[in-house]
Amino acid sequence: MEDYTGFGQSPPSINEDSDQMEMEIGNPGPSNPPAGPAAPTRRRGGRLPGPSVVLTKIEPLTAVVLDSDGDSWVRPQSLSPAAASNLSTRNRDMARSKKTWKKYARIVHKNETHGGHCIQCEVISHAAHLCGLNGANNACAKCVKSRRPCGKLIELEGEQAIGWLPLAEELREGIAWQDAATWVSPS
Repeated sequence: MEDYTGFGQSPPSINEDSDQMEMEIGNPGPSNPPAGPAAPTRRRGGRLPGPSVVLTKIEPLTAVVLDSDGDSWVRPQSLSPAAASNLSTRNRDMARSKKTWKKYARIVHKNETHGGHCIQCEVISHAAHLCGLNGANNACAKCVKSRRPCGKLIELEGEQAIGWLPLAEELREGIAWQDAATWVSPS
């Protein structure tokens, strides 16, 4: 049997029931420095490595709108055809557009339904930090200024959905709830 004591190692132990040999390493010698935990290498963009998710295009989420009282979510079919079509087109475009589908898929994958910012600011503007819904159920200032519908990711009956938000009451005074001008600031 070989002598391992001069190398700072214990002799190998052999398990009689196994074909494998186990070796315990004692104090490392000068040519064998202790191996510490390797510092994680940052990815491009400063992110630490983590489990990667393969993104694929997903179907647009179910879309709902706040009812006229602002109490519950209803299907957009109760809106005027122009309003329902506009909201449906925006949802579909976010999910399928060459520029936005990846961000849309990431948001859906994260399942952040807390409502802190609108999905349009994150997907289209890539600036969720500039958007603040503050729990309100009205369109954010960025979407109003950009004249686009404002929606947030919500959970409805255990499923994710996009909840489209109306303009604030003072911006839609005298406009019927079903009209497109309730959901998108007129030009």
